[in-house]
Amino acid sequence: MNQDETTLSAARVTQLIRGRRSMQPVLFEPGRVVPDELVRELLENATWAPTHKRTEPWHFVVFAGLAARS
Repeated sequence: MNQDETTLSAARVTQLIRGRRSMQPVLFEPGRVVPDELVRELLENATWAPTHKRTEPWHFVVFAGLAARS
């Protein structure tokens, strides 16, 4: 990996931050299956989120299979 692949410009970081949107259940696609590997990667990335004084106040729950349909 070269320097260009690992460095984000300030403009790109701004775009990513300002473009982030929360998802509400009404926006979900019923029946859509998210690959397990993608879920694992997203959860790993989420553990890198900044926290207040290392309190790590977030919790994650993944519903799959029949539980996801309830």
